[in-house]
Amino acid sequence: MKILSVVASGRREGNVKKICNSMIKGAFDSKHEVEEINLFDYNINPCKGCYTCTKTRKCTIKDDFDKLLDLEKKSDYIIYGFPIYCHGIPGNLKSFIDRHAHAVIPFYDNRQKKSYWEKVRSAMSYLKGFHTNRPFINKKIIIVMACTNPNSNGKDIKNTKYVLNNFFKEMGFINEETIVCSDTLFRFKADKIGKLLVRAYEIGKKIK
Repeated sequence: MKILSVVASGRREGNVKKICNSMIKGAFDSKHEVEEINLFDYNINPCKGCYTCTKTRKCTIKDDFDKLLDLEKKSDYIIYGFPIYCHGIPGNLKSFIDRHAHAVIPFYDNRQKKSYWEKVRSAMSYLKGFHTNRPFINKKIIIVMACTNPNSNGKDIKNTKYVLNNFFKEMGFINEETIVCSDTLFRFKADKIGKLLVRAYEIGKKIK
């Protein structure tokens, strides 16, 4: 089994990395092949919204995205680890996610349609296309997120889950597990991170 760990955290030894490392150790102990990357080590530019990719299925921006996309496609499991900044995912992860648009967005240009019904049929075809362009169908993922919010069911975390779950659903991913490391600032429960590390190890060890 090939596992890819994608971390989007500038803190190289922060909570997200510690949890992902524990999961990776479990995977190693179960004889899986693991590759680790940190998005801070790569040049990922924001999507320009040119929609050229809807025709070509390739992005016009020349940076490191295609390299990482290829790693995703070759992996059986993907771990996405990140902190929550300003009520949502960090900017480099958002740019990375946005660049996946070419994988699912169908071609659509109503400027070429003249009649009302031509535009309606085009719009219906566009919506149907979202269910056919799924390059990661049934590929399994694990989400690891950290937040200063003491409440693991807080609004920030719920909003982040909503955005990610919609993205992963469109891609065809199956979300196997989600680990939330909350209360990272005040640490009212000092033993929480220790328990999460144990849980992460067991998740990694059970991957199959």
